[in-house]
Amino acid sequence: MAAVRKAREHVDERLSRESEVGMLREAILHLNDQERTVLSLYYFEELKSADIADVLGISESRVSQIRTKALGRLRSELAPMRASA
Repeated sequence: MAAVRKAREHVDERLSRESEVGMLREAILHLNDQERTVLSLYYFEELKSADIADVLGISESRVSQIRTKALGRLRSELAPMRASA
């Protein structure tokens, strides 16, 4: 019985995680192109703000503003998911 319960918990965790990933993807799609680009370069390509500024032809300060705004929008969209966790 313990093995069945453990397997069920594993499946439940995986389904929950897949649901969370899906919600995150959906929230990211609601960002504008520039916000998605900045987040992608910062978090996935691991570029520094100065490098992103060079790539996009904007100031480093503007990169920071865009990233902050995008993260705030993601937090707002994902708040219901975090509240239910």
